Amino acid sequence: ASRALRRHGGFQITAALLQISPEIFFSGDGSSTTVFAIHDAALSGISIPPRELRRLLRYHTAVSGAFPAAELAGKPPGFRLATLAGNESLVVTGRDRETGAVTINRMSVSHPDMFLQDRQLSIHGIAAPFPPPLPDSGDISDRGIIPWDGIIGNLSSKGFSSFAAGLNRALEGILEGHKNLKSVTVFAPPNSESMFSTSQRLPPATVAGIHILPRRFSSRQLLNLRNTSVTTLAPGRSLKIRRFSRTLRINSVRVTAPDLVSHETFVIHGISGSF
Repeated sequence: ASRALRRHGGFQITAALLQISPEIFFSGDGSSTTVFAIHDAALSGISIPPRELRRLLRYHTAVSGAFPAAELAGKPPGFRLATLAGNESLVVTGRDRETGAVTINRMSVSHPDMFLQDRQLSIHGIAAPFPPPLPDSGDISDRGIIPWDGIIGNLSSKGFSSFAAGLNRALEGILEGHKNLKSVTVFAPPNSESMFSTSQRLPPATVAGIHILPRRFSSRQLLNLRNTSVTTLAPGRSLKIRRFSRTLRINSVRVTAPDLVSHETFVIHGISGSF
């Protein structure tokens, strides 16, 4: 299993842990297991005590069976996967509308079937840690139903770590006036450290909020909104969508990586600079 992950690339940390600390991933009673390996780019950016890291990895280890991706995709939405993290479970939530990938806790499995062994062990790769599942009742937290942890993790793993860090710091301020969001569009600029500098006049919530729309727009939908202004999560701030041939620009900033990450409640587009 470790060799298979190393061959895929990007999962060296999990490969090493499987070899030196297999007890993290296996219950010891011979149960068949499905491991969701977190990409190195996201896992290396997590700063938590070893005990919490162990709990996180065990939450990403299902002991309900060794499921290939096709079998997971065939499970009905709401199907729960018991994990090694006590009473916490993962939830199959369907398929990504654009890629067709199976979604767990509303996040796509980005690297399915990296390792399959005799119905005893299946390993799939994911770009970032799974967000927590939605509560069964209507009691939604202050962060609403948007998997912000998944967004931030995906931003980090896709090369936008400085924007991810700034968004993480600004998130509570952004959500003060937007607690009932159903979906969002995130425009991710590169090299964003200076955007969130204390020398900037705008508060971090405004800086980050300008780059987020309160609705999910794929690149195709944005192209159809050319010459239209759309509101953002920054109060009083809007963005102008422009189309030049098939090139999409937002406030004259080019969209360089459309649909970089697509999820049922959010989409991330990479852009060439900040707004």
